[in-house]
Amino acid sequence: EGFKDLSENDLVVHVEHGVGRYMGTRVIEHRDGESEFLTLLYSGGDKLYVPMDDVERIHKYRGGGVAPPLDRLGGNRWSKTKNNVKKSLQGIARDLVRLYSERSAAQGHAFSAEGAFDHEISAGFGFEETPDQEQAIRTVLEDMERSRPMDRLICGDVGYGKTEVALRAAARAISAGKQVAVIVPTTLLAHQQSLRIAAGSRRDALALQE
Repeated sequence: EGFKDLSENDLVVHVEHGVGRYMGTRVIEHRDGESEFLTLLYSGGDKLYVPMDDVERIHKYRGGGVAPPLDRLGGNRWSKTKNNVKKSLQGIARDLVRLYSERSAAQGHAFSAEGAFDHEISAGFGFEETPDQEQAIRTVLEDMERSRPMDRLICGDVGYGKTEVALRAAARAISAGKQVAVIVPTTLLAHQQSLRIAAGSRRDALALQE
């Protein structure tokens, strides 16, 4: 993101000086000639002229809600803000390290490498899996074969087959005698998924409830 994405009066954040307001550019003469500078307005009417070589130190303010007050050049509020954020991030990092440590130590159910319903559900798909689907299905099932709880998120656009990945995992769990809940946002989708599972399995082998 460069300064060309900025409009006059946009709030910006300077790495060293904090929140200011972008007031456009200005050509300033100096002993080596003249150069173009970005003009930032700060509290009290102070202005900071930033040379084009330092534009990477400025970012457009992206926060939501109420606009923050302008910082004061030479003040200590911005440094305090950065220190508070740093401490907060360090706390989050410690929590994440502890969380991942607990997850890696936790014991879960290791599913078998083959499930009784694997072939039926796969054969009932009706389409050829895409390479990404195959990889996602394979990695999810490999996760299920490990003795620690799965920690995986499948992301994809609408219509790219995420549900099929979930159903393959559900089939593996059902094969092990587990109960599976497939949660979807609408009743129509719930009905569609119920039909998909029923089409790919023996009707007398599964108990489906919507």
